[in-house]
Amino acid sequence: MSAGRLLQMSGVVVDLVYRVDTVPKSGEEAIVEESMITPGGGFNAMVAASRAGMRVSYGGSHGTGRFADIVRSSLSEFGFPVLQNQLENCDQGTSVVLVDRQGERTFISQAGAERYFGSSQFGHIDASTFVRCGFS
Repeated sequence: MSAGRLLQMSGVVVDLVYRVDTVPKSGEEAIVEESMITPGGGFNAMVAASRAGMRVSYGGSHGTGRFADIVRSSLSEFGFPVLQNQLENCDQGTSVVLVDRQGERTFISQAGAERYFGSSQFGHIDASTFVRCGFS
């Protein structure tokens, strides 16, 4: 039995993750113990749904630029179809994520292409084949 399908519309951003001992106060510096660049935001929900057996598609916006390339590469790696055309001259948003020793996360975010989505972009998506609110 299929677990259904997920049409992810909320944005996928690129997380710039930095593990630090403590989050610095204003004007202070934190030494990074570990760092990584990874897709985040809506991407995390897509991976979770896929692991639960759902077929996943990305219907949100994506742009051009190095961060959008990271997003598309990761979507492709997981086999998630991208249903929208690229937005020109607009890179994907980013989120700097500071993770302290206790695992508490602090975010500094900048919106990008994932922020721009208009009603005209729904025209070619057949949402009737996707799960709504967890029910098919």
